[in-house]
Amino acid sequence: MHVYDINAFIRALARASRKWIYISSYRSWHPRLEHHVYQWMPELTCYNNDISPSEARRVLEAVGCDPIEVFPVFVVMLPTTSHLKR
Repeated sequence: MHVYDINAFIRALARASRKWIYISSYRSWHPRLEHHVYQWMPELTCYNNDISPSEARRVLEAVGCDPIEVFPVFVVMLPTTSHLKR
């Protein structure tokens, strides 16, 4: 997530939602993180954050979301053939 406050973003999503919230983090799955890790990337002028599943769950519980499912989604990157000459 490229936001400066992940928990505020999650709370805003919950407030704007009528039923379901789907959040995905493309950077990877960090099940052992107790708290989010924020990293400002000045060359990109954005944040590259690592999301803590347990902290995200706590925020969702605090705003009354139920049920809550937090799980990894793995995307398989298939090799390309763009490097082959024709």
